[in-house]
Amino acid sequence: MKFMGATWRRTGLSKAAMRAYYNDVHGPIVAQDPAEIYRYDQNVVEDAVFYHKDAHSPLTQPDGLTEFLTEDRGSFERSFKAPHMAKVAWPDTLVYADLTQAVSVAGDEETLLSSNTPETDLTKVIWFVLVPDDTSRHAAGYRKQLGEVLSSDALRPAGVEICRLVTEFEEPGDFIRNIFGRPGPRAVAGITLFLDRGRSWEMPELAERLIQGTNEAYDTEAFAASLLVTPTVVVDEPAPARAGE
Repeated sequence: MKFMGATWRRTGLSKAAMRAYYNDVHGPIVAQDPAEIYRYDQNVVEDAVFYHKDAHSPLTQPDGLTEFLTEDRGSFERSFKAPHMAKVAWPDTLVYADLTQAVSVAGDEETLLSSNTPETDLTKVIWFVLVPDDTSRHAAGYRKQLGEVLSSDALRPAGVEICRLVTEFEEPGDFIRNIFGRPGPRAVAGITLFLDRGRSWEMPELAERLIQGTNEAYDTEAFAASLLVTPTVVVDEPAPARAGE
């Protein structure tokens, strides 16, 4: 499963200091013993565009965005409880991040568009689609709907080479609710895009379609955040083999 979480730097910490600690100190701490996390990416946010009908957003631009992969929900929960992660790595997040502000989504990741072009040769953009925090019910068919919006016919003309989608678990469970449930806007989808360099990363037409589909699915007022990031791969191990493979 995939976790995607945006964070804001701690009050009094400059962007440069946050970046230095995030990449040079926190990343290696996690890498010492990542438990059952087999892929861990740190993304420093370079720029952001927020799409909303009133041309404003309830969020300010985040400073960092963490992505990590585990085999399944059980390994995800065990990773949070593993001694090094629980006692060292997760508490270290408080050194650079204000955890009263955070937006995250956790669920199974689906690759909608793939490419032979290395990710390092492309521009990385991460999208969050968000709804108000009082929107708690699961929207049936939402994942399929987003898959149709993020079709190759829609993405390739915009220069998108790779697209991966994460939506919330239909039944997130108490552990995920307790860890990530917090006041404020709630992400119902996280989208990782890799584009040809030199192509526009903002894509307002795509944002409009994502928002429209989310409004209809959840019967609420959604908005989208498009984040241009510089990634650092901290942990990259082979994915665990599944039974029968």
